[in-house]
Amino acid sequence: PAFVEDPVRLLRVARLAARFHTFTLAPETLALLQTMVAQGEVDALVAERVWQELSRGLMEARPSRMLAVLHDTQALPRLLPGVQASAALCQRLDDCAQQGAPLAVRFACLVLGAADASAIAERWRVPSECKELAALLTRELTQLQDAEGLDANGLLSLLERCDALRRAPRFEDLLQAAQCLAPASVDVRRLHAALLAAQAVDTASVAAQAATQGARGPAIGAAVFAARVKAIQACAALTPPTPRASSAQ
Repeated sequence: PAFVEDPVRLLRVARLAARFHTFTLAPETLALLQTMVAQGEVDALVAERVWQELSRGLMEARPSRMLAVLHDTQALPRLLPGVQASAALCQRLDDCAQQGAPLAVRFACLVLGAADASAIAERWRVPSECKELAALLTRELTQLQDAEGLDANGLLSLLERCDALRRAPRFEDLLQAAQCLAPASVDVRRLHAALLAAQAVDTASVAAQAATQGARGPAIGAAVFAARVKAIQACAALTPPTPRASSAQ
């Protein structure tokens, strides 16, 4: 009965399930938690306390078990609308944990595909780094998975949309999240090589040279973009090897 005094204990139970792999809910406890959910006890929880428990659960060794408890208690659609405790999502979260992924990566993978992930983030006052990465993953996942087929222009456009040139660590988190979703579908080597090539361009010199030729404002930006495209095109790691001519028999 003490559970009724503080509904956040439902979340704590879910977090403990993620921490201890032998942890199970007694049938009478599960029934009580389901009753609490049905009575609306979790609908008025303080955002900070909810996020505290959710974030801790996501950082445990088996975050999928937290999701399973929230599903079994029928609290999942109340707390995370649009998030389904599917086998694919559970595996995705556990893969993140196995790789030691940071919280932002795990949250982005959790809410990917939810009808309104931004509403979830706003409701529970999710930190900006988690919210931003989740939005970025949702927006750019398809392009990340298609990176193998992008030319230099497309690769640089992708890097710029992800702000990878200024925020390389966040881009690394984005790549890790994309890999957790589908390890074989993201050409990380190609993306890394393109980023390094673009970063190596001396943009100050390019801008100065463009300015001496009369370029101003957007024209200078276009010159820098063109120089980076050229550097990516010249990157050996992005150039497919020339097939060897077969020797005559």
